[in-house]
Amino acid sequence: GLSDYERSKLLAERAAWDFAQSDHLDLATVAAGAMLGNPLNGHVSGSFGLVNQLLDGSSKFIPDIEFVVSNVADVADAHVKALFTPAASGQRFLATNGSISLPQIADLIRKQRPALAAKLPRHILPSWVIRMAAPFNAQARSGKLFLSINHHPSTQNAEQRLAWQAKHSVDETILATVDALQG
Repeated sequence: GLSDYERSKLLAERAAWDFAQSDHLDLATVAAGAMLGNPLNGHVSGSFGLVNQLLDGSSKFIPDIEFVVSNVADVADAHVKALFTPAASGQRFLATNGSISLPQIADLIRKQRPALAAKLPRHILPSWVIRMAAPFNAQARSGKLFLSINHHPSTQNAEQRLAWQAKHSVDETILATVDALQG
């Protein structure tokens, strides 16, 4: 039930853990959700496509899909804390800010960036339609994967071992993403 991208990340992390163990190296990993927020030097990640598909006029419907959001600055903060915290060795941390659905994003944009409201699709594509279309359509298959994952992962390990806290709300992160895309 993983996309090729997710599978590649999983395999790369497993390989890193195997390598660290065989060579007796200290390793800590920081995993994130959809990386959004203020991009560095204008570079936008693939995750920006989740928001951009609402703004670029290519979609007639808003898929009723929820996903986990990670603010790029908060993830960077978790990496720095892991680097300088001895108790981080051998640990895997999650750095997420919360979750939001695509319809909620569209509502947020309508309210907070009303000049963009006309670009947004108006109709919601229900999750049951996504599930039914998955065997026949690659986009629906990808959407079905989003429907099947945990949308409320725990950041407790990062909070306790790294004294990490997300500094940005999901709404702030989404609006920073919208602003970067409109650039």
